[in-house]
Amino acid sequence: MVVGLVPKLGGMAVVATLQFALRRRQRRNAVLASALLSAPLAGPHLVLEPVCAVYVLRQLLRWAGHPAARQLAFLDRACPLLLDYLRTILRARGLRRRGEADGTDKSKEIATLWEERHEVGAAELHSILEDLGGFYLKVGQVFGIKQDLLPACYTRRLRTLFDQCKADEASYVAQVLSREFGRGDASELFASFDSAPLASATIAQVHLARSRTGQKLAVKVLHKGVRELMERDLANMIWFAELVQERLGLRFNVDQLSILREYRAIVPAEFDFKSEVAYMERIGTRLRLSSSEAAGRVVTPTAVPELCGGKVITMTFLEGPTFAQILDEQERMRDFSGGGDPEPAERLNLESFRPQELLSCLLVAYGEQIFEEGVFHGDPHPGNLVWVRDQNEVGLIDFGECKELDDRTVGLLAKMTVALAAGGRETIADCLDATGVVVEGVANDFKATVATILFDCRMDLPEAHLSPFDENAPEEMRLVSVRTVPEDVFMVIRVVALLRGLMAAFSCDLSASRAWEPFARRALKRLGIPSPVPERGPTVGHHTAASPAPSSSSIRSIIRDMKLLARWMSQRGLPHDRLSLTPLAVHGVTNIRRLAELTMTKDPILDSALARFSREDQRRAKELAVEQEREGIWRDQARAKLQKLEGVQKTTKKKSFKSRLKRLFVSAS
Repeated sequence: MVVGLVPKLGGMAVVATLQFALRRRQRRNAVLASALLSAPLAGPHLVLEPVCAVYVLRQLLRWAGHPAARQLAFLDRACPLLLDYLRTILRARGLRRRGEADGTDKSKEIATLWEERHEVGAAELHSILEDLGGFYLKVGQVFGIKQDLLPACYTRRLRTLFDQCKADEASYVAQVLSREFGRGDASELFASFDSAPLASATIAQVHLARSRTGQKLAVKVLHKGVRELMERDLANMIWFAELVQERLGLRFNVDQLSILREYRAIVPAEFDFKSEVAYMERIGTRLRLSSSEAAGRVVTPTAVPELCGGKVITMTFLEGPTFAQILDEQERMRDFSGGGDPEPAERLNLESFRPQELLSCLLVAYGEQIFEEGVFHGDPHPGNLVWVRDQNEVGLIDFGECKELDDRTVGLLAKMTVALAAGGRETIADCLDATGVVVEGVANDFKATVATILFDCRMDLPEAHLSPFDENAPEEMRLVSVRTVPEDVFMVIRVVALLRGLMAAFSCDLSASRAWEPFARRALKRLGIPSPVPERGPTVGHHTAASPAPSSSSIRSIIRDMKLLARWMSQRGLPHDRLSLTPLAVHGVTNIRRLAELTMTKDPILDSALARFSREDQRRAKELAVEQEREGIWRDQARAKLQKLEGVQKTTKKKSFKSRLKRLFVSAS
């Protein structure tokens, strides 16, 4: 019996491996081939029985609604994608070795190889997340705004998850409206109702309607079965994280378990539409009554109470494109800039769109929410931000993810904000420890950098553009391990991460700590908590313990220098995208003169700064920088000689004029 069981178990293991290692068509072909080959030797049952056993087991898990079924479905799709990337790594290494052996530069081939892999990988990942739905879509939305970390093809694909997820059929929507309000048809509730959704996100879809008085309305309808799906996904992920972190003792760079537990507390609130309406009204009222003009420019919809229920929210419609649509339009215009032009009907008029100004107002509004009201909107991704064009305002929509803070947490966040805005690195590190965020693997000095990345959306910080897993990241950053993230603090960190993604997407640079400092100081006074930095005390920067805090003008100077450097690279056919230039910024190479200096002194830091350039591009960048710098020096020297010569001539003329006057005076006397 045991002898007969061994091949069956071995067969099941092989089939299970094939499930994750091969794509669907390849898997089917492999199973058929193995069945045909094994039949003459040992009978088809040795292959077919394990195949049937694995199939039946998976179906039973799916029908029973066990969380493992969702995990298996994800692994079934994700493992082939991971293996494709591993194969690409091996191919890239092989090309690099081949180039070193025969003395040829394979950098462009390697770059092309990775570009193709990223394009295919982005399409596959989007398909996986869209098909699975549930909490996986939430994860995709977070990565969809990470232009500062991910290749453009990934963010472009994942951005569609903001408002272009799969929608429920019209019959389901009609059924929900009938059950919620006891009417037979939407026509009895509204003057008009569009059955095709205007947008569809992870939790609900939105339909456009008009009231009997002609007012435009947005009708939000909960997706079918989404609550059970989300809860199942979260339970599965938490179980897996507990297994890995607590039972097996394996640790990641970030405390995944605390983050997932916070989501477990937040996600159920997204299905409580009554609570969402209450938060929307509360935050909207706070912003409308704000003494800050900037916060007043952030507006929210107003609910229609008689048309709100457990699965439906009806609210006023904010007219204008979402920031996600604006990003798509900007990208489309860049694509068409090389030739051709999109149809006029498809174009958005973005002439008066000022992202820096609007995002500055949004930052101020978040300072008002966090420190004055103690409740804030927790999901500011581009699909939830509307440009209300007529009033040039920012519309904040979808209040499903709101977080309410107690006074203790508000006080800790206020101290953290004040320290980031005006404190020294030691003060920042101490305030980070006080929040309960445990950072290991780095000294206190670099801990201040970690705090800035977690609690501020500044883009002038080079580390903000890098992943800890990036081979070009500083060694200190790769050693960072965020062991613990308190659940109450996590949502603020998430908001900051989304805001930083917006800054990267629209090429802006704003500091949350500077925008929030006045609100934070008022909160500390209200709560009777001493400030970590005196209000008029000396300000100390983020980079050294004695340097002044970077002013807005110095931040603008860094951004301007990097833009000029990118333009210079572009004009000479060199890499000029954010990913290629980030290592240069990390190592302080923000202008041509610095690049030339490091080249002429043969500084080894230049190899790290140009790490994402091919060998040929590295050579050309160095030569062109030195050539331009020498031309600049020659021009400066020639200009100096000319000025000196002009100065001598002016002096000679003055002397000769004086001598003539003297002679005239002598002769006259």
